[in-house]
Amino acid sequence: MNTPIKTIYFEIVGKCNAKCTYCITGNGAQRGGIVDLEKFKETIQSLFERNIADLNTTFHLYNWGEPFLHPKFNEIISFLSEKNIKYYLSSNFSIIPKNISKDSFKSCQGITISMPGFSQSSYDKIHQFKFNKILENINSILNFIPSEKLQVSYHLYQFNITEIKQAQEYFKNLGIRVFSSFAYFNDYSMATKYLQNKLSIEEFKKVSKDLLLYYVDDLLEEMPKDYICPQFSKMNIDENCNIIQCCVAPSSSKDYLVCNIKDFTIDKHINRKNRDICKECYSTKCVYWVHNTGNISTKFIYGIVK
Repeated sequence: MNTPIKTIYFEIVGKCNAKCTYCITGNGAQRGGIVDLEKFKETIQSLFERNIADLNTTFHLYNWGEPFLHPKFNEIISFLSEKNIKYYLSSNFSIIPKNISKDSFKSCQGITISMPGFSQSSYDKIHQFKFNKILENINSILNFIPSEKLQVSYHLYQFNITEIKQAQEYFKNLGIRVFSSFAYFNDYSMATKYLQNKLSIEEFKKVSKDLLLYYVDDLLEEMPKDYICPQFSKMNIDENCNIIQCCVAPSSSKDYLVCNIKDFTIDKHINRKNRDICKECYSTKCVYWVHNTGNISTKFIYGIVK
């Protein structure tokens, strides 16, 4: 490759301890393992040796899983920091890994804090964690990384809209930015069933009470005919150190696996777009929905909270 990939998602933990109904790991539809530390290091080295990655590449150490669950989390991020390899994290902050230090966060570009509301009631509906413990853990991480590198991803559900102003005020005092995004199906099968009107009556009844989906039809109508999926310029690696189709392809899909790292070629990377799952994702316009809810949710919440 002449041009290294700038964004690589590397799943270090393929499971999650949150109980999110609309997430493929949270609802138990998919459960993976934990990356082996030495294999992780070997894979990173291979990516650099083959010019697939360089020091301008940012490794996002998550996809469907919770990276803080890795028993050797500090060893992983210390390895990256020692080599000045940039990485980014996303966590539900239910736990804080042991033995972390400021030095291990040296090359961390930032952390997204995933939150399903700002009350115990909202947490009971989705993550099912102790809300106060989440706040304690967020405060404790400030001992290791500056607040400007943290941001809260506030997932908007019908039941937590009234809580976002309180969240904004709380995190403003800590110097942490809050942005909102509409909660949706982080489960490709559920998303396509919804778009194809194949949800059961009970499923649709629950969805109609939880999610904000009023905008979806109008959004999909705006999808350009020549729309290019952002995933085509990125790479996704699972906890088994295999290159996989994209950030949404479930492990049960026949198109999930692209190849092993050692078998990687640029043609295999580019030709992913010709696979059946990509064709389906484009035909349902799920591809556009997944990548274009941010602006709509931001406008929505700014119309309520100034």
